[in-house]
Amino acid sequence: MKKTLLSALIAGSVLATALTFTGCGEPNNSTEMSANYIYAMGMVTGVNFLEENDSTVNTLSATLTDTTKESLKQYVLMFENILNNGGIHPIITDNSMDETYQEYSKKMSITLGNDVYTMYYNETIKGTDTEYDEDEIETQTNSILQGIVVMNDVTYNVIGGREIETEEENGKTDTETEVTIIITPEEISVDQNQNLSSIDTKNFNDCVKIKQEIENNEVCYEYTTRANGQEKTTSIGWENEYGKEKLEVELEENNEEIEYEITKLAENKFRIQHEYGNSEFEGTMELVNGEWKFRNRNGQEI
Repeated sequence: MKKTLLSALIAGSVLATALTFTGCGEPNNSTEMSANYIYAMGMVTGVNFLEENDSTVNTLSATLTDTTKESLKQYVLMFENILNNGGIHPIITDNSMDETYQEYSKKMSITLGNDVYTMYYNETIKGTDTEYDEDEIETQTNSILQGIVVMNDVTYNVIGGREIETEEENGKTDTETEVTIIITPEEISVDQNQNLSSIDTKNFNDCVKIKQEIENNEVCYEYTTRANGQEKTTSIGWENEYGKEKLEVELEENNEEIEYEITKLAENKFRIQHEYGNSEFEGTMELVNGEWKFRNRNGQEI
C-alpha cells in the first residue's frame, strides 16, 4: 500500500480521536535495548499517525460492529509497516556525517519496506539520587531525550527519556525502568530539569506518546495519541510469536473488554481472532482497491 494512502486512511479512521493502549509481557532485551525499541516504536507509529489529517472513512457493514471495525483498521494502519516487514530493527550510530543535524549526537534509522524513518537526538543523564534506609538502598537515575524525526522530508519534534529505579535489600536487587517518548508536529518547549510525567498531552492538538514500564519479568505499555484535540482509551499488546509479529488489541464492547489478535496472512491481508467466554470469532480483514473488506472464516463478507 502506498504511504500516502496509508497516511490518509490513518487520519480518516482516527479523525477527532486519540488512543491509549497498554499491554504486558516478558521482556526479551536488555534495559538499554528495550528503551531504544520504544523510542523506535514511537518514531514509526507516531509518524504514521501524524503524517496526514484529512480523509473520508469507509462505511462498513455489521456483525463485527462498525466501531470495532474502525478500531481494527486504525491499529492495523498504524502498525502496518511493522506487521508487513517483520518488526522493528533500529540501527543506532553516532551522528557524525549529517551536517544538517549536527547539533544532535545520535542517529536512529529504521527501514520498513520503501520507507525510512530517522531520528536525530541527544539523550543526557539528568542525575542519580540514592537513598539509604536501614538495609535497603534505593537509586533513581533519570535521562532526557530531545530531537527530531525525519520521514519523507517532513520533520516532527520528539522528546523522551527514561527513569531507572533500583532497590537493593538483603542481597536482592529489583529494577524498574520507565521509558517515555512523545512525538508531535508542534513545538515542544521543555526545561532540561522538567519531569516527563509533568508534560500534559492535552497541551498538544496532535501527538503520540508511548510509555513503557519494565519491572522484573513484566513489560507494560501505555500508548496515547491525540488528533484534533480529542481522545479515547483502549489497550493493545505487541509481540513476536514464532517469528511473526502479532498485534493484540483490547476493545470495549457492551461494557466488556474483548481482545482481538491480528496477524499478517499476506500483503494487506490480516487474520483476526478473538475468544471471550463462550464467544469466539475468526475472520480476515483485507485492503482491496483502497477499501477494507471484512470476512468471516467461511469467506463471507460481513
